[in-house]
Amino acid sequence: EIRKLFAYHADPVIRLHALYALEGMKSLDRDIVKRAMKDRDPGIRETAMMLSEKFPENLPALMEGINDSVARVAFQAALSLGEFDGQQIIPALAKVIMTRGEDEWFKIAVLSSEAGTSLSLLQMLIKQGYFLDGSKKQSTSFMKDFCFIAGKANREKEIGTLLEMLNAGDMKNIKGLQVAGLTGIADGIKKSGNRISRDPQIIAALDKFKDEGDEKIKSAIAEIAKNIH
Repeated sequence: EIRKLFAYHADPVIRLHALYALEGMKSLDRDIVKRAMKDRDPGIRETAMMLSEKFPENLPALMEGINDSVARVAFQAALSLGEFDGQQIIPALAKVIMTRGEDEWFKIAVLSSEAGTSLSLLQMLIKQGYFLDGSKKQSTSFMKDFCFIAGKANREKEIGTLLEMLNAGDMKNIKGLQVAGLTGIADGIKKSGNRISRDPQIIAALDKFKDEGDEKIKSAIAEIAKNIH
């Protein structure tokens, strides 16, 4: 029986084939997938992370998967988390960025999801101090890419809130992050091919930068202003 092959065969290739066979036969269930997520073979764990997208009951195990010692397994867990909605996955995605944010692929995995481009995630990263060292390449890169996505989507309320966040608290004193975020917003809006509306929140937030002396910040603000109609 195929279930027994998966459960007891010593060869991981046979177990993996059995897992795929069970999927093809529509005989997978949450318990089989959960067991596969803990398998001793990383290839089976990686596959199980992907299969877990069909079983919301296994979300806690999937969130634990981001801690896997094998990078490709942890990467698939991060990618599969993006298939789930809601605030419950935000802490796990934040942990991915906090612990593996220097890896471009993990950053892409997070930013490819709706939750990974939410203000809730950014706020959690700020609270956890991810951006306090503005000299870190990975934190400025993440900020720029995050803001680019918001700009390209023309999400005006979100753009307004991002502008406020970039000029408040610790962020206000980290020029490198401000430049990264503002440039990301400007580049994203430009890439979209659309201009954003004259939202009062955006105008007020931009106005607070009017006395800024940093030339790069002034240039980014000017670019955003040019794309408001």
